[in-house]
Amino acid sequence: MDPNYYQVLEGEVQTAITLTQHPGIDNIVFTGGSITGKYVAEAAAKNLTPCILELGGKNCAIVDETADL
Repeated sequence: MDPNYYQVLEGEVQTAITLTQHPGIDNIVFTGGSITGKYVAEAAAKNLTPCILELGGKNCAIVDETADL
């Protein structure tokens, strides 16, 4: 995947909330607990930033066309 199209940032809930306020963010993918996910979703909704929540998981993964399914 071309890193010009995505960036991975690790942080606490405040990091995700701050990202929703940045005009250059097209989508947020959040992996974490449901309580924190609610705060992220609420902040994203206020700014109409699309978000994907993967709640309760420990290891997120990106599956592309090279995966042997």
